[in-house]
Amino acid sequence: MTPAAIRDGFKVSLRGKPGAASQLLQNLEATNDAAAHEAEVDAFINACAARPRRELLADAMAWASQQRRRWRGTRIAEFSQTLAVDDLPRTEEAFDPATCTLRRAP
Repeated sequence: MTPAAIRDGFKVSLRGKPGAASQLLQNLEATNDAAAHEAEVDAFINACAARPRRELLADAMAWASQQRRRWRGTRIAEFSQTLAVDDLPRTEEAFDPATCTLRRAP
């Protein structure tokens, strides 16, 4: 097993798949694209900074609550009882990279 062989295996498995799998394949096939990734991160951070803080915090709290629920569901956490508990409604949303707002995950 080499890093190149693992990467090639992923590429074969991802070919023809839609959504996030397609995006991962594009990322694996691209080389020397660190500047593009940095630009995407900067754009996301700027979109978040431009949002009203109260709305951004509400979205961040909803997203964090969702992540804790997922973590508990994996049964990997040895002490899931120590994770924070809240009464926020369940959501399957993710942050939109262009607007930094929660949107329905594809």
